Amino acid sequence: MEIEDMSDPEPRSVTNESIDEDDEGELMQVNESEYLNVVEQYQEQQDFVSGDESLSSSDTENNSSQDDIQANTLFICPECGKSFTRKGHLKIHMVTHTGERPYTCPECGSSFTCKASLKDHCKIHSGEKPFTCPQCESSFARQEDLKRHIRIHTGEKPFTCPQCEKSFTCSGDLKRHLRTHNGEKPFPCPDCGKSFSQKEGLKEHEKIHTGEKLSACMLCGKSFTHPRSLKRHMKIHSGEKLHQCQECGKRFAEAGNLKTHLLSHSGERPFHCDQCDKKFFLAVHLKTHMRIHEDERRYVCSFCGKSFLWLHGFKDHLKTHIGDKSYECLECGSTFARAAELKVHERIHTGEKPYKCSQCEKCFTQSGALKVHERVHTGEKPYLCPSCGKTFSRYGNLGKHLKTACPKSSQ
Repeated sequence: MEIEDMSDPEPRSVTNESIDEDDEGELMQVNESEYLNVVEQYQEQQDFVSGDESLSSSDTENNSSQDDIQANTLFICPECGKSFTRKGHLKIHMVTHTGERPYTCPECGSSFTCKASLKDHCKIHSGEKPFTCPQCESSFARQEDLKRHIRIHTGEKPFTCPQCEKSFTCSGDLKRHLRTHNGEKPFPCPDCGKSFSQKEGLKEHEKIHTGEKLSACMLCGKSFTHPRSLKRHMKIHSGEKLHQCQECGKRFAEAGNLKTHLLSHSGERPFHCDQCDKKFFLAVHLKTHMRIHEDERRYVCSFCGKSFLWLHGFKDHLKTHIGDKSYECLECGSTFARAAELKVHERIHTGEKPYKCSQCEKCFTQSGALKVHERVHTGEKPYLCPSCGKTFSRYGNLGKHLKTACPKSSQ
């Protein structure tokens, strides 16, 4: 029986003849050590001739001719059509379809497709790290982990994105990066169905459903699901605003907020609602707006049953039940449920009016007030009475009209 050479000394870009390596060690992928293990098991089953019992010249010639035939043969997976130059590679690949994991860890019960994978896994429990970096002496349990680590020192990035030519040290990093181009989100939340491009994003999201909050503010005690949320919150206390608009001088704590703000100067609103022609600066704003048309109220209060379109409205509503007003004005002691409310309130003391009308230069403390004022100049009246068809520039005026002045609503 023929023995196949399955060594693969260097990882390459993904082709139809290679099997991806992934630095996270995803369960369905096969690494270099697994190849070697299959060869080892295959060889143990053969009747090798050693010492004086050498192969005859005729046997050698036959094996050579068989190797030539083997080299020109493609082995096709009957499940997905992927092709391989070696039968052993196809055999390893087939496990991804069958899901068979016959090798089980006696310590934790994790199961694996190959004995070599189990052997590598067991080093986690034993703490064995036999592979040492010659540059920095970092140790690793697996040779392929060391191989990837060495690329940090050499700067080698052999895996290149075919769409933007960005390069990566690991095929797994390239695989995750490709999702930014193809929009693939293979990790769905089992509770709400929201999908994520990375497993880490799903894990963080699931904390919303479990209520797990691992990060707490040392100054006010407020807790957060994600460390980055705590980091943003801390800027409220420090007053740190490193990102400044070059157009108007306004400063922001987050670079993303500055980027969004800059669109207000350019006037660019590239995202259009196909139902009401309303335009938005960001795609996420359009996505949120669409809930108005779909009447999707996914956030339901467990205290009173009231439902909300948006998460921030739901969170603010919950504070009416629990009485949480953790944001306090240092000038007068007034307390507020939201940081944004405190920020607007503080302008009473500072006299700040950052929102300026481009037509008459009148200034306002809130962007909403400026928006309503601008309707004086544009003549816009977006609020329509459903009974008589009269329009209003303010929602409050429509409400008054419906209660007292509409001739048809009183009939």
